[in-house]
Amino acid sequence: PEHVVSEVYSHDSMAPAARAVRVDVPIAIDGVLDEPVWMTAPALTEFLQTVPDEAQRVTEETEVRFLYDDDNIYVGAWLWDEGEVPARLRRRDQGTPDADYFVVIFDSYHDHRTAYRFAVSAAGNHSDEIMTIGRGGGGRGFGFGDRSWDPVIDVRTTITDDGWFVEWRIPFSQ
Repeated sequence: PEHVVSEVYSHDSMAPAARAVRVDVPIAIDGVLDEPVWMTAPALTEFLQTVPDEAQRVTEETEVRFLYDDDNIYVGAWLWDEGEVPARLRRRDQGTPDADYFVVIFDSYHDHRTAYRFAVSAAGNHSDEIMTIGRGGGGRGFGFGDRSWDPVIDVRTTITDDGWFVEWRIPFSQ
């Protein structure tokens, strides 16, 4: 869980700024971020935990990069880990409390009321949901998620002695 980063920020100034780089070469979604084009995107590295120590810096090196083309956004994550990476299989959209997860949330309308959440475990189990501001949340976080939404996405993970790695293709149509 050292890589669980803060999912909700109440102010834009608290969120790390991400910049996606346009690509014109195919990206193989295989969980191995070996295409040189990944290194052209600036890396996000300043992350905070939600579990186990909320608002503390992550304890393991974490790097996330974004690419895009005419049809997709690509997310690549390097999640280094000196210990064992817990990886258990499960069904789509089912939680596994003792697994490492990487989560990305897109507030694509920038309305701070709706967002699209994509999560993947080290084993490659993924879940997705449409999130909306919860009742009584005072605008400080997402409270309701619709997991019946099942977009067509492509995500792969790999586990190595150095940690685990995520490669996602999310079509803009989704």
